[in-house]
Amino acid sequence: MARRIGTVSGIALRPGVSRNGRLYTKEMVAEAVERAQGRLGDLDALPLVDRRPLDQRTHHASDDDSTRVIGRLTSLSLESDGSARFTADLADTAHARTIAALIAPKGDGPDEVEPFLKGVSIRGAWVGKPRRVQHEGQDVETADGVVIDGLDYTARPGVHGAEIDGYTPATPASAPGESEPERVLIYESV
Repeated sequence: MARRIGTVSGIALRPGVSRNGRLYTKEMVAEAVERAQGRLGDLDALPLVDRRPLDQRTHHASDDDSTRVIGRLTSLSLESDGSARFTADLADTAHARTIAALIAPKGDGPDEVEPFLKGVSIRGAWVGKPRRVQHEGQDVETADGVVIDGLDYTARPGVHGAEIDGYTPATPASAPGESEPERVLIYESV
């Protein structure tokens, strides 16, 4: 069974225009969250084309390098402002431990240092044909919707506010017998 080294949470996507000039409306984000929630449950119950977990990778350029898959989304929900909030588990891999070291605050109290990495970025696809529209005086790209396939780490998120706001390390598993009282064997054979 795979081990988890920690849980990450934050905002995956916010409505508005990204730094890449892409418009995500509140309705689009809400539909993306609803669509993704179906992929967070029992994958066997889904059509074959949708049976892919919503994974996390070290960065977008990792492409199909399996060693760069470092975790998976465990929940996606809609905030009152229309943002998509995520929770994800990090796997026990070398690359995930590196990411965990970068996103975890260091120290306690006044000695605490801010995380070195906070940005995340969705990996996905437009629903329907992309088109150019005018939005608040800007020429932007949008479509009928967006599908989220995963969430990757980045130093420069394209969506304002797409960032980690929590990291909780997993509790280390106790050694066998450590949490149980010592067993005293008895036999009842005659």
